[in-house]
Amino acid sequence: VLEVLLRTPGVDVRARTPQGHSALHFAAHHGHAAAAALLLRTPSVEVDAVDGNGHTPLHHCAALGQWRVAETLWPK
Repeated sequence: VLEVLLRTPGVDVRARTPQGHSALHFAAHHGHAAAAALLLRTPSVEVDAVDGNGHTPLHHCAALGQWRVAETLWPK
């Protein structure tokens, strides 16, 4: 489903919730490594996007033990 959405014209992958969470924040928070990888292949996705609490997606997955996502987000 995410692949189709990312190919849909007009979809803004940089959109944020009122709390500042991006799609990448949600993928990190919920441990969706495959979704994070798809999002990271989209040029406009901000890997270091900061939410309203000053947390990046990497902060979310580290705090919650989502190590597979952390490995996807960490630059190689």
